[in-house]
Amino acid sequence: MTYTIDAMRKAWMLWLAGMMVAVATFGQGKHTVYGYVEDAASGERLPGATIHERDSRQGVAANGYGFFALVLPEGRHVLRANHVGYALTEMEIELTSDTMLTVKLVPGCLLDSVDVRGTRPRAAGPSLGSYSLSPGQVRGMASVLGEADVFKALQFLPGVNGGQEGMAGFSVRGGSPDQTQFLLDGLPVYNVNHAFGYFSAFNGEALQDVELHAGSLPARYGGHLAGVVEMRMREGNRKRFAGSAHLSPVAGSVVVEGPLKRDRASFLVSARRTWLDGVLRLGFLFADTDYAVGYNFYDLNAKVNWEAGERDQLFLSFYNGRDSHFGEWENAYNKKPDRTSFRWGNVSVAARWNHVFSSRLFSNVTLY
Repeated sequence: MTYTIDAMRKAWMLWLAGMMVAVATFGQGKHTVYGYVEDAASGERLPGATIHERDSRQGVAANGYGFFALVLPEGRHVLRANHVGYALTEMEIELTSDTMLTVKLVPGCLLDSVDVRGTRPRAAGPSLGSYSLSPGQVRGMASVLGEADVFKALQFLPGVNGGQEGMAGFSVRGGSPDQTQFLLDGLPVYNVNHAFGYFSAFNGEALQDVELHAGSLPARYGGHLAGVVEMRMREGNRKRFAGSAHLSPVAGSVVVEGPLKRDRASFLVSARRTWLDGVLRLGFLFADTDYAVGYNFYDLNAKVNWEAGERDQLFLSFYNGRDSHFGEWENAYNKKPDRTSFRWGNVSVAARWNHVFSSRLFSNVTLY
């Protein structure tokens, strides 16, 4: 009888210990790690960067503004952050409550070539029909007269028809060109070409990311028959002043960027102009005619961003693009020549406010 009572007592103690472990495990809460991923050298946010937990492999991708939110169990975790062209970054955190982080990635990571083989999954993901291009990919594709063109790069993607040879316009999945919406930092742009369709109206040096939605359009874009092309301008270097210039047989462009307040505010100004009108004027001058025609175009992009607080980011962006066609001829009655001109283009201004309300709520408000 004593043996039976001891056995029952041991069984009861084991059951009680198991229940305590189960309750402790069940009561272990989950918390959210959220924040921004940015370039460690320039401070610019990195859309599309990936963040995952090393052991469980649970992860997310940052949205178009570099914001991410990842739900993990309470305890110690090792997070890994990565983006194309950046070194893999690891950080160890002790998660006891909702935590906000700013993840900084170091650029310039070069990897050996890797041959990846596999089978395409049958289940289609939520990004079906969406394609993203970086400025480096745009510059590496075919160009006309040395001018890297966003639209000509998009013509190589599935579902896109380039239309007439050499032209910058395109149609998506059989739709007409006017059935595709073009957005620059959330602003709709209607005149998207220069030189009567040979060049796009967007300077690739000022763009950070280009995304084409050719199918399964996200609801936030409204109802569009063919597709949506979303372009985001660069925010500017928050660490140091920098600049670059580009020269081609068609046009010249310059980009200037730098901090307004180190690590808190920055600016970027980009300008591009053709000199086709100068070449035409020179040709008519040598031909010694009593009339002359000309054409030119230019683009001007400017953007200012300010990190107003840990949870607030303010942006002000400006875009102006214009084409001009003109003609001059001698007037027998006046000393001054007669002149006619025809101009068309875009002018847009936008103010945007990004705010993190909580670990689960991120807002973007734009006034344009």
